[in-house]
Amino acid sequence: IPADRARPLLARAEAIADQITRPDDRAKALTALALAIPSRARALVTEALRIAEDWTIPLPALAHVDHDVVVALADELLAR
Repeated sequence: IPADRARPLLARAEAIADQITRPDDRAKALTALALAIPSRARALVTEALRIAEDWTIPLPALAHVDHDVVVALADELLAR
């Protein structure tokens, strides 16, 4: 899909995700969008982490945004 056609579709997908009321379902949608929209990934992952009841849902997208953060989380969890 050409970028000029993709932008409105991605914006619409983000608007639909914002209407999802169940936190983990919304976090899953935002995570999928973060993987699809690199320019919005950081903001989408941040929102997914903020709302998710299961904080592991956004980890795949977080690994793309900032791999070092995921490594630091893993190190911290393994040290416990």
